[in-house]
Amino acid sequence: MDHTEAFKLAFQTEVDNLRLIAPPGVLRAVTPGTCRLVLGDSPWKRVQLKLEYPPSFGSDKGSKVQSHVEAPQLADALVSKMQSVCDKKVNGTDVGGQAAAVLEALKEMVGSRLMYCWPEIRLIKALVKANAPSEMKASEKTGTVRLSLKVGNYSLGVQLSVPDIYPEVPAAVKVLKKQTTFPEELVLPFVAQANDAARRCAAGVDPEKALGASNPVRLPGKVKREEAEAAVAKVTAASLRGLKHDLAFYRRTAELHRITDSKRKGDARSHANCAAERKAARKELKRAIKRELEAEEAAVLAAEAELRKKAVEEAGALAAAVEASTQLPSSGSGSSSRSGAAAGGGTRPGGDSDEDDSDDDASDDARLAIAEAFMTRVDGPLTKA
Repeated sequence: MDHTEAFKLAFQTEVDNLRLIAPPGVLRAVTPGTCRLVLGDSPWKRVQLKLEYPPSFGSDKGSKVQSHVEAPQLADALVSKMQSVCDKKVNGTDVGGQAAAVLEALKEMVGSRLMYCWPEIRLIKALVKANAPSEMKASEKTGTVRLSLKVGNYSLGVQLSVPDIYPEVPAAVKVLKKQTTFPEELVLPFVAQANDAARRCAAGVDPEKALGASNPVRLPGKVKREEAEAAVAKVTAASLRGLKHDLAFYRRTAELHRITDSKRKGDARSHANCAAERKAARKELKRAIKRELEAEEAAVLAAEAELRKKAVEEAGALAAAVEASTQLPSSGSGSSSRSGAAAGGGTRPGGDSDEDDSDDDASDDARLAIAEAFMTRVDGPLTKA
């Protein structure tokens, strides 16, 4: 058997074994001496694998297939780790099964739900290690990260659930009651804050801004007991509609999460719903989150416009009050002296008296103070917000 025939036989054996284990759609192209594969059902976890066979493959026992891994959306360190795993599989496998061994190794890594958030997992692990005796446990099959945070006699158990289509859909935060020493009433506001911050991050908001925007409502300052007892909460039709909308939104998103993430009973790797149903659910979820974010931004802009309008009205009223208070009285000695000065030609060349000059100076100072107060009130707080 010559060199060409040995290469063709070995290459065909590699392709046949590869097709036996490759899921549908993974093997994209086969040309003489080259195979191209694409793994990952999400654009954020897509991995491209190129296998190149040297001319001596099949005739030389030391000849190995050359693998090239590319994944632009993943961290460079993770891609390097994948490449290292592929190289080890090639070196430890005989001719005929090298491509299949590489594919099996990559399938296991790409099947991890925590693959895209691998840098975040490493950061969480470092933070937990620096705050001993806190602990962290991660499951790549179920896509969950369990944190046991401890400070003195206090402890808090948290579970982060990462969906298949992360980061398009945020991770869900849940408190483990059996591992928590805090009362539920104290924990719930912070869990809601964490879930809201994760939702904003998934919508494209900067993490720091998302955390700041999701802060719980600040408590009001001290009020008198009579005022507190007299205060009555007002429930309007608009607020009720908003509550109903929020409840419907969260119920629908929870149902879509269930469609995309639920597994078959007894098989953690098999989805309970078909690919078409999961795809439709993902699209609807993305559209719902986008609409909700646009509605929130519109509400914020409307609130800012209302605050500016009120500030302008109050500044105008304040300006009118200051203008009225700075006018001198028109009766008494002041009016007679002005009349005498006018009759005797006691005005300056410009036609203004000394008292009018002081009057104008006071009015100018008052207008300047109003302008400064107006700019601070209207532009300052709203710009910072």
